[in-house]
Amino acid sequence: MKLSYRWLKEYCDFDLSVKDLCERFTVAGLEVEGYSDVGDDVMIEIEVTADRPDQLSHLGVAREIAAMVGSELRVPEIQLTESDKPASDFASIDILDPALCPRYTARIITDVKVAPSPKWLQDHIETVGLRSVNNVVDITNFVLMECGQPLHAFDYDKLNENRIIVRLASKGEKMMMIDQTDKELNDDTLVIADAKRPVAVAGVMGGLDSEVSDSATTILLESAYFEPKCVRRGSRLLALHTDASYRFERGVDPEIVEWASRRCAAMIAEIAGGTVAAGMIDVNHMEPWNRQVSLRVPRIKRVLGTEVPADNIKRMMSSIGFEIISSADGMIEMKVPSFREDVATEIDVIAEVARLYGYDNISDQSNLTVQIGTVPEWEQVKNLARSVVTSLGYTEVTCSSLVSVEQASKPTYWAQDGILALSNPLNPNEAAMRRMLLPSLLEVKSLNQDKGTARTEVFEIANVYTRPELKPLPDEKTCLAIIGEDTFYDLKGTVEILLDRLGLAGKWELEPAQVPLLDPNICAKITLEGETLGYMGQIDKDEIADRDLRSAPFGCELDFDLIEKKACLTREFVELPKFPAVDRDLAVVVDEAVVWLDIQSCVEKTAGELLESVSFFDLYRGKQIGPGKKSLAFSLRFRSTDRTLRNEEVDEVVEQVVAELGTRFNATLRK
Repeated sequence: MKLSYRWLKEYCDFDLSVKDLCERFTVAGLEVEGYSDVGDDVMIEIEVTADRPDQLSHLGVAREIAAMVGSELRVPEIQLTESDKPASDFASIDILDPALCPRYTARIITDVKVAPSPKWLQDHIETVGLRSVNNVVDITNFVLMECGQPLHAFDYDKLNENRIIVRLASKGEKMMMIDQTDKELNDDTLVIADAKRPVAVAGVMGGLDSEVSDSATTILLESAYFEPKCVRRGSRLLALHTDASYRFERGVDPEIVEWASRRCAAMIAEIAGGTVAAGMIDVNHMEPWNRQVSLRVPRIKRVLGTEVPADNIKRMMSSIGFEIISSADGMIEMKVPSFREDVATEIDVIAEVARLYGYDNISDQSNLTVQIGTVPEWEQVKNLARSVVTSLGYTEVTCSSLVSVEQASKPTYWAQDGILALSNPLNPNEAAMRRMLLPSLLEVKSLNQDKGTARTEVFEIANVYTRPELKPLPDEKTCLAIIGEDTFYDLKGTVEILLDRLGLAGKWELEPAQVPLLDPNICAKITLEGETLGYMGQIDKDEIADRDLRSAPFGCELDFDLIEKKACLTREFVELPKFPAVDRDLAVVVDEAVVWLDIQSCVEKTAGELLESVSFFDLYRGKQIGPGKKSLAFSLRFRSTDRTLRNEEVDEVVEQVVAELGTRFNATLRK
């Protein structure tokens, strides 16, 4: 925001040099970017945060200065003389979408003489970086910079049927802007139109066809309130950024619409010699502003560590426009001014008290107690998972949650609900929320491959999103996805170590599966205590070809919400074995259809309490065992907690295991 030093002095009395004023700005929380001489004036530029649009005007900043130095804010008095003919006889206003334009007003000024502006007016607006155009346009810019309310003047005689229609543009409509750029509109852009065509983009810029030229004699003066998101969308889509759009996007004072219109009309009548029609056309769908907040005075000391008397609080808050409603028993009730949309709760008021009281007056000694908070268990699980997977050689990545609609529409491992699409995407490749993580990791591999990195072993913990039909809000699921380069068994080992460290050893199982993105011949479903945990396998050859990958990586995607729910981080002490173990290795020949999971389950049930563990270590297929057959080799470890086992005991259990495998699976020992 660019300010004129001399202009500020018109609204309040202060005896501060430019340097001292800038220093006071800094103490009060206004960041000064710099200042420079402009003629016999000084331009001061401040950085205005998004939550303080009230500071985007000279009156707004002058209000802060008045509070700093203890002077009164001088709001200009308006002397407006109107003719007998009402403004409604000249024009009509229709708002087709009140949600996007809650209020639109228009005044009519006749017999205007468009000419160059007087020197004082030119000096004011040029000091703050604006170009003088003519007296009417310069006055609208003057009022904009004075109070923060954008206005627009139309040449009344160029409006078809003397109508103003606030509506969404039709797709493909075109409009020549004041800056002489030809813009094609779409149906997301709010426009001000006459009976035949758009004449302005709402809150952004007017059209060339209806601008106020030297020949204009009658002016239709617009003062309105536009919904901030609507203006931001129109500004971005058309790549038009103006002083008006900058303010509308951040939210202008809803109560100043009429004041700004009256102020501007009075100045046009005075400087351009016009006659103002009686009243103004006002289509208003806005609720009256009536926000109140309560402040507990003792709360100030508990939050700031410094006691501020109630009378000081009332004086300071009144100086910046707050109306004190009542004050009793340590409670102050106040009405928030309409230009302070950012103040909604007690803590917001406390922040204002701290700023006005002076941060340098607040003691740096605090009696606030400091307590070390505990890390939630879900966060402990997530941190441990990151640590484990990273220690196994994988690099954590963070990918965008936005993907193309085409990508989001592809089948997913999780709920098959509808996609969560953006209503106004800035990029077609970022138009919807992703429903699984593995495709993003494959994009990472493709990018690294293009940069010359052959091996890419990465993982990501993030949310995926779906939109259920019968729920008002989308569903979010936290997932863990991993991409590895070596073999299926290496990736399986990573998952096994991860689940073991999270207290889930022995609670998960693998079974064959066929799912999207993975090769149906090298794919497994992972279940955790009967619930689907995820899928793992080699990336399908079609996906590899589509992404032009030079290698076929292995990937898995796990339901991390289920892991968090089942994880057990409590470790129990287990006494070291007192007696030696006895190991036996077996290799059995079974039909191709028999899976290791069933073999393992049968062995564990048959061997009984002497069996400590069973682990698979080899798979063989070949002519030595015949077609349709395979050999599964595994190790059995036996141990007793109260004695040393004899070979005869172990051999007897092994014989029972072999017999049971033969009965259930027609398994035979491989010679």
